Amino acid sequence: MLEAPRGIVSTYASRCDLTYSLGLISKGLYRDLETIGKIRNTFVHRYAPLALDDPQISNLVDLLQSPIIQHSVTVEGDNATHSSGPERLKLTGTSRDKLNAIVALIFNWLLITGLKTKHRERKTGW
Repeated sequence: MLEAPRGIVSTYASRCDLTYSLGLISKGLYRDLETIGKIRNTFVHRYAPLALDDPQISNLVDLLQSPIIQHSVTVEGDNATHSSGPERLKLTGTSRDKLNAIVALIFNWLLITGLKTKHRERKTGW
């Protein structure tokens, strides 16, 4: 089922659709995964050189949402500032920096979620 050419979930898009449909990922994460797919497809289906700071790509990167942080501590010198309450992680830097950070965060979240998921035992026979 997972392998091309006949696998019904052999494409990136179909796997994203399936994980969202099964309730394994949130709508926000689903949208980010779709946007990452669009970024990938833009590079793959273009003959001319393209960079992450190209407006077409940076506009897509700007659509990505960083995760929501429940509590954070910011340390500057000897001062520490606590913030409580949900807020989005602030990302700075170039489009490449933002994309790399968000992809790394998504990857880690998916890996941790997969590792903590209990799998049922496979039954044999009918």
